[in-house]
Order: sequence, then C-alpha cells, then structure tokens
Amino acid sequence: MNILLTNDDGFNSAGILALKEVLKEYGEVYTFAPKSPQSGCGASLHTSNPVGIERIDDYNYIIDGSPVDCVQIASVILKHKKIDLIVSGLNWGYNLSNDTMYSGTCSACFQALIFRTKSIAFSTNKFNTPLSITKYGKEIMDYILSNDLLSKKYYLNVNLPDIEKYPTYKGIKITELFIRKTHYTKEYYNKKTEMIQIHYIHNDITNDDTYDVSAVENGYISITPMSLINYKRSDYKKVLKKVTS
Repeated sequence: MNILLTNDDGFNSAGILALKEVLKEYGEVYTFAPKSPQSGCGASLHTSNPVGIERIDDYNYIIDGSPVDCVQIASVILKHKKIDLIVSGLNWGYNLSNDTMYSGTCSACFQALIFRTKSIAFSTNKFNTPLSITKYGKEIMDYILSNDLLSKKYYLNVNLPDIEKYPTYKGIKITELFIRKTHYTKEYYNKKTEMIQIHYIHNDITNDDTYDVSAVENGYISITPMSLINYKRSDYKKVLKKVTS
C-alpha cells in the first residue's frame, strides 16, 4: 500500500514523525508536509504563486505551503504511483466539532475526497502528542482496516484522548460530529498598533458519547466519518418549491 502522509504542524513536528513510524508497518510512506506550521489554515491553497519544494529523498518532501498544497503537489510528483491512502496528522491538539472546518489537518483529507482517495485525519491532546499515537496507533489502524472502514465517500476523523488522564483508553467509538455554539470574546485590542487578538470559548457541552467531543473527554478514541458536503436533494427541492410557488 502506498501511503501519502501530511500534516499542518510542519515537516519535523513530533506528531508526524511518530505517526510515520506507525504507518511504515502498513506500506510505503511518502511524506509531503509544510515547511512551517499551518494550524488553522483550513483549506487554503496557492492558486497563482509558485510553491517552494525541498526534496529530501524519493520519499520525503518539504513544501512551502498548506496541507492542501502538499496533497495537490504530491499528486503531481507521485503521478506514476497509485496512492492508496492519505493520512494527515498527528495534529498537535484536538480536531473536534466546529474546529474541523478550520483545521489544516482535516482539510488535507477533504482534498483527498476530491481526488477520490481514502483518508484518515489523526489528532490528540497537544500536551502529549507523540505518546498517544505511539501507544495506540497500530490498534487504531488495525481496527479501521479489519472493519473495512475506509471509503472514498468520507474520511475518518480520529481523535485520541489525553493519555495522561487516560493511560488506558476505554475503547474505540464511531461518533457523530457535535455542533457547538461558539461565542467570541475580545481579549486584546491595541488601538495604536491596530492589533487585535480574539479568544473563543464554547459554553455548550454534551455528555452523550455518541458525539465526538464527549467520547474523547470520557476516554474513548473517537472515529467520525466526515463527508465533503452534506448535500440532500430533498433540501434542494424544498428551496426550489419556495421560490417557484
């Protein structure tokens, strides 16, 4: 199996290095990762300006761009190889609920869906990032493969709980995405420099372990299937009826 590995924390981050060691057991790993941290970049990409590439060897490339850039560039450089799986992570911090839409880690997997390639995003607590995937990465990969969970129609968003709080995880749960109501508060604003820092908080929670945020908080590994769009033809018909009636 040919595996493309990327992330949004940078080529030399501890998370991607630990995840690479796990993935080596499952196939040939090609790493195309950003030169610098790209957290919160979402699905940004370079559409007109050239992107710098540093080739380390045939299996490792440093890209001066976003995770989406990395996936797109890899598709060109590796065009004579069939990429069977795209893996993004291990992210330094959770990607749960609304955060998935801002995440560079998750956006790399959205790009994989556009390319009709199976993909997985891995994220965990930012204070002990490498430890969790080193300990549980093989178990998760074996679970995904043995249950035939990979698909070209959705990617798997995997979040691992805090390994210090839960040295032994309770298990693996297939979860839904919990939609939070996010409230923003102004934390810092300097009128002289016209610089502002925004801090956001979540004031709504759930204790339902069928949702990603609760499952991870309660010590489970959360696997959430994420589609490119949540499009329903019935919704189209409802709106069309409103404007034509």
